[in-house]
Amino acid sequence: MKFAPIAATLAAVVLSACASTGTAANAGIAQGEWKSATGITLLVEDGRLSGRAGCNRFTGTAKVEDGRLVTGPLAATKMMCSPDLMKAEAELFAFLDSKPTVTRQGDRTLILSSGDHQITLTR
Repeated sequence: MKFAPIAATLAAVVLSACASTGTAANAGIAQGEWKSATGITLLVEDGRLSGRAGCNRFTGTAKVEDGRLVTGPLAATKMMCSPDLMKAEAELFAFLDSKPTVTRQGDRTLILSSGDHQITLTR
């Protein structure tokens, strides 16, 4: 399955390398605002993540366990958008649910990997 660029980029926003267990704040997920090349913005603060998944906004918890991103249940608005955006959002949430591995390259690059998919985001 090929991920839409919007979904892929948004997913990468929340990630950084860390092999410990804990909330996003104490596990090393870089706090603050991250932006994708497609204009998506995500805010990571105190173990919570929030953002816009192409059409709808979402929020939830995030932590890193054994080098993998683990999100709690994500709450999202339910606006109807174009079929392409709706598909991208569904793919994003499925990708986040797969507990992708996280890697941080310096202070400005985050990489998310799961299966054949790798996603990069910068700030």
